[in-house]
Amino acid sequence: MMDKIKKYYKIIIGAFVSIFGIIFLLSKKHSKKQVDRLDKKIENKKVKTIKLDGKIQEVKRQKTDSRKKIIEAKEEIQKTKNSKVKRTTAVKDTKKSTKTTSKSKEVSAARKNIKRKTRK
Repeated sequence: MMDKIKKYYKIIIGAFVSIFGIIFLLSKKHSKKQVDRLDKKIENKKVKTIKLDGKIQEVKRQKTDSRKKIIEAKEEIQKTKNSKVKRTTAVKDTKKSTKTTSKSKEVSAARKNIKRKTRK
């Protein structure tokens, strides 16, 4: 047995080295695949964060726009309330003077209409 080992020791050592070399190459290839997969995941996450940042910026812009619209609407409401108060006081003053004359005019116009219709 020792004679065979002495005779073929170079072949046996070569076989062991080649087996370890193949294992080493396969493990290196496997680790490269893992690194590639992890790199892809990192890239995907970067893209997602960029998209989310864009969405966040859009939401902030919409928020400021809506706040501006709300402020404008409040100002417009306040203006209409103020003008309504002024208008109602002016209308009250004019109604007092026009009520008596307009009723008498309406009555006289109605009398004329009735007389015209009865004549026909």
